[in-house]
Amino acid sequence: MKVQVSAAICSLCLAFTASADQLISNGGFESGDLTGWTTASSAGSGGAWSIDSTTITPSTGNPTVGPNSGSYYAVTDGFGPGTNVLYQSFTDPLGTTSAVLSFDAFVNDVFGTSGFGGEVDLLAGNADPLTGTVIASFFSQDTTVSGGVPNPYVAYSNDISGLLTPGSTYLIRAYESDSYGPINFGVDDFSLVTTSSSATPEPATVIPTALLACAFAYRTLRRKARV
Repeated sequence: MKVQVSAAICSLCLAFTASADQLISNGGFESGDLTGWTTASSAGSGGAWSIDSTTITPSTGNPTVGPNSGSYYAVTDGFGPGTNVLYQSFTDPLGTTSAVLSFDAFVNDVFGTSGFGGEVDLLAGNADPLTGTVIASFFSQDTTVSGGVPNPYVAYSNDISGLLTPGSTYLIRAYESDSYGPINFGVDDFSLVTTSSSATPEPATVIPTALLACAFAYRTLRRKARV
């Protein structure tokens, strides 16, 4: 009993700390450009990802709802078929206990027969951003524009920690593909906040005295327990 109490006292020499980290850089595109993100397009693609601050797409002039918040958002536009991805890599911290992914996205299939649409996916860090195997898909739509009124954003938020291995690197990507006509896929407010916990020692000035006191108490009580 006394030995157990002593061990419990010694455990106080360690402090459990929790930290939260934002793993997505420039998730709201408020830098006014694609800083922190990388784009890729299929060979001969007639479209691309762009930053926009208006309710009109930059190439074809199709209507959109504009930014979800702030001044900017990212959107695909173009005059020909193709596949276009916007992606960013991140490393899941050691000790992760939760990883909440959130974003807002819309799809405007202007003609309703344009092909695939848009999705947001998780891939391994070493995967090809255009053709790599998808670990999980969090959003997938091909939504026709009716009466010229652009579609609203769809909000997503969920804990994806069960899909991640701490210490491993991944890609989060926005994927748009069209075969016949323009699809305007818009995204905004990307966020991936991880919470990690770990046992860390008390400050250096406290550790020597605390550990010596714990060790002395432990040895003393063990000797008494054997009497």
